[in-house]
Amino acid sequence: ISLILLLCCPFLGMGEGDGKIMSPSQKAVLDAMGEIRTLSVGPLGLPRYVSGHLGFLADGSEAGARAYLQRIQGLWRGTGREELRLRKAETGLAFQQHWRFQQYANGLPGHGAQMILHSNPLTMEVLAVSGDFVPWDEPIPSSPALDADNALALAQRSLNIGNWTLLSG
Repeated sequence: ISLILLLCCPFLGMGEGDGKIMSPSQKAVLDAMGEIRTLSVGPLGLPRYVSGHLGFLADGSEAGARAYLQRIQGLWRGTGREELRLRKAETGLAFQQHWRFQQYANGLPGHGAQMILHSNPLTMEVLAVSGDFVPWDEPIPSSPALDADNALALAQRSLNIGNWTLLSG
């Protein structure tokens, strides 16, 4: 029922979050993916979970999973500058293959930025894609704009923190 409401609603993608809608190019990628059963969209209009009959991997390898994610990157407003590295591949209890990719920028992992592709290892059918993807519209700086002392001072002023002590182990 929720899928029917989402598909009939002119604001596809409204659900959880602040009401940001998916763009026409995102909707085009979604339409080309196959039979969508579930769609959960986050506050920035980016999907957090998509399930259904979503097409097939070219093969059951890491390269096949990565190629599929690259093919649908427009759904997450991907620019092609995002780097995904396989963190773990495993077969779960429901006999699904789970491909967990961590997102990186300039060699550094993005906190909480990951994509998980769920597939049937026998048929190569993609059953779901989940996670939090961060599209990078602009190149990520390779060096910080502030040194550590200035960053701490700025945070202290911004958060209106009086006296504080840095604890170390």
